[in-house]
Amino acid sequence: MAVFKSIYCQLPWLSAANTSLCLWGTYVLCLWASMSIYRLFFYRLCEISGPVLAIVSKFWHVAHCLDSKDHLLSEKLHQKYGDFVRTGPNELTIFTPKVMPVMLEGINNQFSKPSRYDSLNPYYGLTTHRNKSVHDQPRPIPSRTKLYASMRSK
Repeated sequence: MAVFKSIYCQLPWLSAANTSLCLWGTYVLCLWASMSIYRLFFYRLCEISGPVLAIVSKFWHVAHCLDSKDHLLSEKLHQKYGDFVRTGPNELTIFTPKVMPVMLEGINNQFSKPSRYDSLNPYYGLTTHRNKSVHDQPRPIPSRTKLYASMRSK
């Protein structure tokens, strides 16, 4: 550590800034390269095809959708890659209606809401709650007197 400090302190200010910038650039480049290799070859969605730059980063899809023609891009991707297209590192676009019953099967649904619903904490409603046990509880049936009382005008 002492050797590093003595060498680093002897450099002129501009040379030190240049060295720091080169080290930072090398770090960012290596980080991006390692993330790209992981997303292309080792990630759980690597078997699903899609544009290579879309698999590596979401910026590709954002750049192609700036002209508000995502539907045309989606159609081209569907024709080129099939019913399941990877349009981001962690994003799939599905073009077949066969998956709708699986997604909408109600209580037996295996999918859960994304973690962004946690940002609503503590304001939970039935539609924004992520816990499946809350959804599984039966709703109480109101009595007729409560129904009639709520319908009366004041």
